[in-house]
Amino acid sequence: MVYILIPSGTWPHFRCASLDGDADRLIFFRLIPNSNNKIELVDGDKILSLFAIFIQEQLSLLEELPARLGVVQTAYANGAATDYLRNLGLEVIFTTNKPSSRRCTEWVAFGRGNTSQQRMVFPKMVRSIPRFAKPSTQGMLLSLFIKFAELQYRTAIVTADAETRVVKPAALQELIDTETAKYTHGRCFVRPSGTEDVVRIYAEAATQDSADSLANSVAQHVNHILGSDIKT
Repeated sequence: MVYILIPSGTWPHFRCASLDGDADRLIFFRLIPNSNNKIELVDGDKILSLFAIFIQEQLSLLEELPARLGVVQTAYANGAATDYLRNLGLEVIFTTNKPSSRRCTEWVAFGRGNTSQQRMVFPKMVRSIPRFAKPSTQGMLLSLFIKFAELQYRTAIVTADAETRVVKPAALQELIDTETAKYTHGRCFVRPSGTEDVVRIYAEAATQDSADSLANSVAQHVNHILGSDIKT
């Protein structure tokens, strides 16, 4: 469950921003008029999509320099946002929760032009910014739910494919796949924490109830196979 506290003095016409404790995460939001304090949230997935759309539009103006555009996401990115970006014709690659600069640099290097071409591209992009109108990305995100399983030894789980597939114990991944297949737009993976004796269980589905149910089902499998105590 996510609890949202509206800042005192917030009005529907205000555009607001919020940072986390160490200021390395940013979201934007506004109060929806006549909605009983419901908000319109622009989170990381939407921010990334807006940037991608803007850059894609500006690159399309550079006829003398054909360019490819791609996006780097972690496994925690909303699956619907990934589909949205791919439907725009963008390349999407995944990296771990703490992406290595090497992998991102290798991807950026493919067919991106030389320094003199880069000097030509970015001034034109900057001049185009005043003409940019924010497109709508409403309804592109799926519901998600995250649970935590306490484990005495978090190294009991080994993952691959940007931490989205369990390779040890192998039986766990088979159970995750079986549960995920039961839900529309279902997606689920488990990932051991790098600092705590917990395993994070990430579940995504078309509705919040489905996402909750998927997470609970997988949590029970983690509990059964690894003997963990589940907590939300």
